[in-house]
Amino acid sequence: MALTETTLENKTHPSSAHVSVALLACAECQRQKLKCDKHVPCSSCVRRGCDNICPTGTLRSIGRGKRAVMHDIPELHSTIAEMGQRIRDLENAIASTQKKSVNAQPWSFPASSAMDLTPTPSGDPLGSFILNEDREPVYFGPVGGVEVLRSYYSASKIATAGRDSLLFGALTLSFPFSPFSSRVWDPIPCLDRLAVFLPSQTRARHLCATYFRNAAWHGTPVTQPALLDLFNLIYARTESTPPPTAPQLATLFLVFAIGSIVDLDIPELDNPDADCYFGLANAALSIRNVFDEEPTVETVQALVLLASYYTYGSRRYSLEAAWQMISMASSLAQRLGLHSENYVSKFPAPSANRYRGLFWELYTCENQYGLAVGRPVSIQLHSITCAFPTDDVVGEGDQEPSFKTLPGYRHARWMFVQDIMTPVLDQLLATKKPSYETILNLDLKIRKFMQVRIVPLEAMEVVEADPPVMFLQRGMLRVWANQVLLFIHRDCFIEAMRTSPSNPLQSPYASSFLAAYRSAAEMVRINEANCRKFPDLLPRWSGTWKSVVESAIIVGTVAIRYPDNNPCEVDFSKANFMRVMGEMLATADLLDKASAGSCGPTNAGFVSQSVISLTHLPSAESYFDLALLLGNPTICDRESFGASFAASS
Repeated sequence: MALTETTLENKTHPSSAHVSVALLACAECQRQKLKCDKHVPCSSCVRRGCDNICPTGTLRSIGRGKRAVMHDIPELHSTIAEMGQRIRDLENAIASTQKKSVNAQPWSFPASSAMDLTPTPSGDPLGSFILNEDREPVYFGPVGGVEVLRSYYSASKIATAGRDSLLFGALTLSFPFSPFSSRVWDPIPCLDRLAVFLPSQTRARHLCATYFRNAAWHGTPVTQPALLDLFNLIYARTESTPPPTAPQLATLFLVFAIGSIVDLDIPELDNPDADCYFGLANAALSIRNVFDEEPTVETVQALVLLASYYTYGSRRYSLEAAWQMISMASSLAQRLGLHSENYVSKFPAPSANRYRGLFWELYTCENQYGLAVGRPVSIQLHSITCAFPTDDVVGEGDQEPSFKTLPGYRHARWMFVQDIMTPVLDQLLATKKPSYETILNLDLKIRKFMQVRIVPLEAMEVVEADPPVMFLQRGMLRVWANQVLLFIHRDCFIEAMRTSPSNPLQSPYASSFLAAYRSAAEMVRINEANCRKFPDLLPRWSGTWKSVVESAIIVGTVAIRYPDNNPCEVDFSKANFMRVMGEMLATADLLDKASAGSCGPTNAGFVSQSVISLTHLPSAESYFDLALLLGNPTICDRESFGASFAASS
């Protein structure tokens, strides 16, 4: 409609007969000095979003350089006030929820559609923080609940023996960080000082053989031929042979250190010789700055062994330190190019095979430690082109130290990491939580792998004369697979009890509830059998007690909360409960007996006290304790947690 004198007359003065002056533009276009096309509404008002006031209305100006707004918008201000009040209510509700319990929900959400059949577990996989003695937060990762428990029970660090203090007091005078050293210094005297502390050749051979016999069952970053070459370089050195480098000396010292820990002739877990060799290895690595110089394969090798040492049950135990060392090794390996087949294939076949094996052992350890502390790996799987080495790592003839491994074990272990563990970490440590369908698909993938790769290893003939390496390798992959199953079903296990407290099998998460319990029961069974066969060896590795306590959390919770309901005849009968609980307590007793006098993660009484306490957690509506121990998002004080946990024991 054109903007004429007649239309303006009808809109502005409907009672008047005539308007003497014809308007050339609407009121808003006149105010803004815009060209008006004389239609109602005009194109300028339509473009500016104020067509409802054309032709007689105007917008209110709120100042120079600012947009004009309509003055009749009180509903907008009321909406803003309502939303602000809602935000404050939600903030108060979240604060009160954190104080009271994980399960409390002071406000209600709209009911979900009945057609939504895919459950989504609540909470984010952030992990747990605990305040240490210095009131500083320590992060334990999504699966750090067991580490929280260990931090409460572990004894304070014991002062280093006088022998160690004298040793390092003499050694540090030679190093560049000593206040007495000159700016120009030679690392050769440092290496000579360290070489003085090498054990005799007989003792060194015994420690190397012990390392391969009792410690190489969960990883071989140093193969037998490589260690023989290193051993001869240092112990059979002549004037014409070049001196060993600092990383080479550190690698040998770390083999001695781990060999001392798993030396069953020494009953104590806190072996002073192991600590001494560990300190010497650290001293050797500090001679040269590993970040300033071009990295070497020996440096990566030494850092992997250093990380492995931190996972044993000595006073140096620290999964956090192990993660830091393996991350450093991974960074240097990437700088070196070990993850690339183009780099590795340039070397002769024997060396290339060693480097491939070293990289996959490094990548395996990084995934295992990442799972333990709840952090992603630094090397992305899609960037890895390094092939698997040949599976021939068995010693030949009368070579010492002798080493045997289960045929196919190394490849199966690496394939488990490549096909299972890395995708699991990528999914569950991502910022966006995976759907329940994704969790069930991961579960199916793990079980298929177990059927194809793990069952054939377990079916191999058992020979009583086999070393512990070959016996443990038969069942270790199944333990790791069940640990990953616990990891992916942990949150849904709690959700099943929260959504259906009387019978979790009626919950949408019933599959996860069953999977978590069955995996925990199987881990208890395998650990109990292994600890009975090797009662002096397995307590020296932190993975044993960690898996026992993780299993106790699941099995003990089910046994205490559902003793009579018997929701499933096969899995939850009283007879089965008694059998699993008996195996669990027997394993805890074996671990505690073997760890008597230790100040590491398995200090005397830790495992049995933990298991007994976990099976007597109060059955309140709040699942705070269970959520904390299973690694759900929690911030708590170490002292308050210790007091509440001790009260339940």
